[in-house]
Amino acid sequence: MKVAYVQYCVSLILILNIFSCGIDNSNGNILVEPLYNGKKLEKSDVYLKSGTRTNPGVALSLYDTHTSTSADGEAYIRDQVPGEYYIYVEGEYMGLAVKGESNVKIVPRYRQNEYHLIVYMHQ
Repeated sequence: MKVAYVQYCVSLILILNIFSCGIDNSNGNILVEPLYNGKKLEKSDVYLKSGTRTNPGVALSLYDTHTSTSADGEAYIRDQVPGEYYIYVEGEYMGLAVKGESNVKIVPRYRQNEYHLIVYMHQ
């Protein structure tokens, strides 16, 4: 009886382990890299709007998330749920105001759910 109970427990643990492999965080991370004339732009403002792949309008208050690029010219936006996103970037290059935009669709993946967006900036 004791052997059967141990086998039952081990089987139950294995079954739960197998099914829990699919239960993971499927959210995505977005690496935004603004470029102007092939150069990365540091200290650029990065805005993200969820639920759309098109420009929501000129008012920056319409965006859901705001961050800035680091000294290496990259911004990392973490833990975004699967869906569509519009990204707008404003920055400066040698005194010139530049801007750019891109969009991405995050799909549910259970490993390596990373998106690298190069945003080509213009005046």
